[in-house]
Amino acid sequence: MHLTRDAIRSMLTGSDGGPMSKHLFACPTCSAVADEVAFDLGMCEPLAWELAALPELPRVEPSLAFDSWLHERLASGVAVAEFLREPRIASEEGLLALLRAAHALLNVDPVRLRELADGVLDVTELPEAKSDAVVVVALREKANALRRIGELPECLATIARGREAAMRLVVSEHELAIFDYIEALVCLDQSAVDRARTLGTRALAVFSRFGDTRRELYVRQLLGFVEHVTGSLAVARDVYRSIAPGLAALGDSAGAAGAIQNAGTCSAELGELVSARAEIEDAALRYAELGLTTESLRARWALAHVALRESRDAGAERELAAIADALEVHGLSLDAALARLDLVELYRRTDRGGIAAELVRSVASVFAAAGARGQLAEAMTLLRDAAENGTTLDEPLRIAREAVTLQLTQAN
Repeated sequence: MHLTRDAIRSMLTGSDGGPMSKHLFACPTCSAVADEVAFDLGMCEPLAWELAALPELPRVEPSLAFDSWLHERLASGVAVAEFLREPRIASEEGLLALLRAAHALLNVDPVRLRELADGVLDVTELPEAKSDAVVVVALREKANALRRIGELPECLATIARGREAAMRLVVSEHELAIFDYIEALVCLDQSAVDRARTLGTRALAVFSRFGDTRRELYVRQLLGFVEHVTGSLAVARDVYRSIAPGLAALGDSAGAAGAIQNAGTCSAELGELVSARAEIEDAALRYAELGLTTESLRARWALAHVALRESRDAGAERELAAIADALEVHGLSLDAALARLDLVELYRRTDRGGIAAELVRSVASVFAAAGARGQLAEAMTLLRDAAENGTTLDEPLRIAREAVTLQLTQAN
């Protein structure tokens, strides 16, 4: 008797908890089915998901001309509605290609990425294009964008919708793991560290099993963030340094730069400022070469933070104010608020308590609107109460700084 397709999939993924059946190797029919299932799971191609493809999509050779055309149209700033009327996109394959190309906007224009994802989700005149695969990828990109621009409650709601859609796929584990990873990043934003560790560990096992090397490295970085925020700075720095070469080898230059910058942030917090400046400047140069504007801003922000530790207050103040304004322009309100929290500390330290108190109220409001919870929410409440009551900001500011230290690190 032949094995069922589901039984074979369970054996290949290890989800049945038992050893591989000898029948699977002895029976030509079952072996052939196993080859098909393995291909569907991406086990035959370690980088099958590097471009965010789903396992059950038709396997056709990518059109370099079509991909180039998509990138050109995205760069030209064409309105989303007009973009989606393009005949070349009016299919499942076309919409998925668009979403994969649009992912690059996450580091450049997350607001536009959200608009594109919403536009794809709103498509109704093309029922054949409204497949579960399209919905899953669109919700994934929308969640990524929402998290990047600081709209965390809506991001979590989008993740929940994405999980529901992913459960309808033939092979759902990989996509569910991606949503676990995005939610883990949100948990870090909200200081829910234990939940982030749980989700990250679960996602890591899935990505490793599926051979998704790039995302496996990113989850390892996320777990490095957990070590970072819990005070194990040397351990976290070792993680960041260890994954940078792997990301570079995969051609993920931006990810490698992010890991190097994170290592520099740890060096700064360990008081090793020479190493910190060298690593962060290395990351900044890489971002500039890649043309990644928002990531370059974050590298400048990290360097300004090093300047604060070096007591170069005047230069750090000018840079932090400029960085906060630029982040705001790019729609990154949460990051802008974090940069201004550095300014609060600087104003307090230089006897400008009135300005510091006013800025605290603005910063706390941004975090509240973003759905800050746990330690971060408590820290912001303490800080705002101190500012409104005219009491010293020293201890509340220290608590707030500890709660948002992780925000100086990057993840993609």
